[in-house]
Amino acid sequence: MSEAMSARLTVSNRPENLRILQDFVRRWGKDHGLPPNRRDNLEEAATEIFQHLVTGVYGPQQPVSIVVRLENQGTRLRLTFEDDGPAPRPEGLNPFSGGICLSPALLWIRKTVW
Repeated sequence: MSEAMSARLTVSNRPENLRILQDFVRRWGKDHGLPPNRRDNLEEAATEIFQHLVTGVYGPQQPVSIVVRLENQGTRLRLTFEDDGPAPRPEGLNPFSGGICLSPALLWIRKTVW
């Protein structure tokens, strides 16, 4: 994969790092020629995921590093979040989906961005 097609950012789960993440996503979208509405949707998805990690999964009192990757795969974009924190609390899991519950906003964003 070409470096020009992908980018990576590492931040801690402190709320003030949201602005750094948003700037990273916005700049990457502009550099890759994404239309404004697609850039906005990508930034909204990244914001929702980051806020979920900070407020719903770990909280700012539990230091965690978060690696965000953006990849341009032609007709598709890939936005990946990876953290080094402990496994999520059991109450954050959805037994029907086998994974973490996503907010309705995140589900809507996934449909909109892709």
